Amino acid sequence: MPEKGSRTSYPGAEAIRREEPQNIGEELADGFAWMGALANLYGVDLEEAFLKKCPSVCFTCRQKPCVCTD
Repeated sequence: MPEKGSRTSYPGAEAIRREEPQNIGEELADGFAWMGALANLYGVDLEEAFLKKCPSVCFTCRQKPCVCTD
């Protein structure tokens, strides 16, 4: 396990540091799959949890409709 404050050896982190879009997408898909698996394991309804956290507004600007510029 890496020491606190050190760079991680996780392969996905390397793809992000190198700004490799094709690999970043693959790593995000892996994370999404793991999140779904954990939700199933613990009986969490992801849609319900997401809507509770972000009730019909943009997560970033908290507006409806979104007014983010990027």
